[in-house]
Amino acid sequence: MKTRHAILWSWFCVMVCGSWAACFGWSHQGHILLTRLACLRIIEDPAAPKGLRDFLRQNMPHSLADCQSLAEQETVGAHPENLPQYDQGLDKWATMPDRVKLLPEGRVNIKPYGAPEYQMHYLDLEAFSGQWQYRDDLSGKPDVEKIPHDVSDPRWKRGGFVPLRVEEMYHKLAQALGGGAVAADPQAALEAAGFLAHYVEDSTQPHHATIDARSYSYLAGHVKQIPVTTQPDTLAIVLLRRIEGFDPHADIEWRLFENGDEPRATFRRQFFQDLLAEIDAQAAQRSHQPQPTAQTFDPFRWDLRTLSDSYDYLPFVGRAAQAGYATGQFDPAAFFGYRGQTHGRTMTMIQLIARQNAEAVLNVELVFRLAWEEAHRR
Repeated sequence: MKTRHAILWSWFCVMVCGSWAACFGWSHQGHILLTRLACLRIIEDPAAPKGLRDFLRQNMPHSLADCQSLAEQETVGAHPENLPQYDQGLDKWATMPDRVKLLPEGRVNIKPYGAPEYQMHYLDLEAFSGQWQYRDDLSGKPDVEKIPHDVSDPRWKRGGFVPLRVEEMYHKLAQALGGGAVAADPQAALEAAGFLAHYVEDSTQPHHATIDARSYSYLAGHVKQIPVTTQPDTLAIVLLRRIEGFDPHADIEWRLFENGDEPRATFRRQFFQDLLAEIDAQAAQRSHQPQPTAQTFDPFRWDLRTLSDSYDYLPFVGRAAQAGYATGQFDPAAFFGYRGQTHGRTMTMIQLIARQNAEAVLNVELVFRLAWEEAHRR
């Protein structure tokens, strides 16, 4: 007979498999936008290797004005494969990991992980804390420097594989680029670059770092439709069936781009302005810090640190969710306009999304540059 914990875990797996597939790290629209902006930073840098600039330009022909239109006016939706303008080059391959999740091949276990595609996009850090529980004071977060680099550790299958997947795709991209003036295998390089960008971007989404992936611990008891669980652990909260219309995970990812009506139209314009400002600010900050080289770069540990940083914003996200659902239904003005303190800053949810997106842009830029460098140092 199964133990109570085993039964709960079985239910958890069923729910994740059944519902997580509908979640997209930063939405198709977000992944396209972030990857375009990362490529532009390299393409427009005359000091970047010409072969890398040429490779990216061949696969990402868009301008900053195109990016602004995408952010402020266009709606990609759930099926970019039906829209030819988004189903080519890096636009296509940066969204492919989420698209694969919904296909039959997305349910096939991937070697060496022994898990399907949907588990490649996140890591519930609590799996390595010994507690398997999210806490508002962040005491459930483990020391990521102590997480073992061992895919056979059963906690990976429980928590997700994104740092290992980032590492895999980084090396695949370097191999496909080769050591010449142009990419040795352009198609393989394109596919690896798209997958790598996607997973790197997912790691900046706070909900991709926790078991409480929909902020239910903040909604339970604060919203009448979601009662307080009688169980003491967050696993029981996650096991609550998804109530239609309640999904803070999706609210961060795609609700901003749902349409061009107010209040979203104003928020979308503000988001893009904040995003560009955050990219500049973070890039300036990084310019004063030691940066990794291909020889020193550890993509596995680096991605774990990114997830750890993302995790720290979960209390802010949770309180924004409380504000957004205070009336019992999603209020975009209350959610995106929520203002609070986090990391010594007062910001709105739109500013937090812009901050995390800016980090994603700079992180993708970094791994593309380092993959080229890695390919040419062999």
